[in-house]
Amino acid sequence: MKACSVCTPAYSVLSRCVAIYKKVAFTFSAALQRYEDRSQTVVSEANAIGTTYLRARLPPGVMGDEVQTLLRQYLDVRIQEGRVDARDPALHEYHI
Repeated sequence: MKACSVCTPAYSVLSRCVAIYKKVAFTFSAALQRYEDRSQTVVSEANAIGTTYLRARLPPGVMGDEVQTLLRQYLDVRIQEGRVDARDPALHEYHI
């Protein structure tokens, strides 16, 4: 039995739509995984810095204060380096 001429183009369009859907779904899945990995890394680093800061109070006197000061300086640098300006044109360039 032959397929009608109307059914064949519809099937072709549907199969293309499904193929595009699969590619989009895969792309979003990969992006979501990267976002979750990045979020977990940020939380882990924040916990490590917090724990280190608390432990820096253990050494007696001036040494503990100095370690805490250095950690605050590190944190200021880390925050500054982590900032992203969404208006930066380089962020919107697409590289293959």
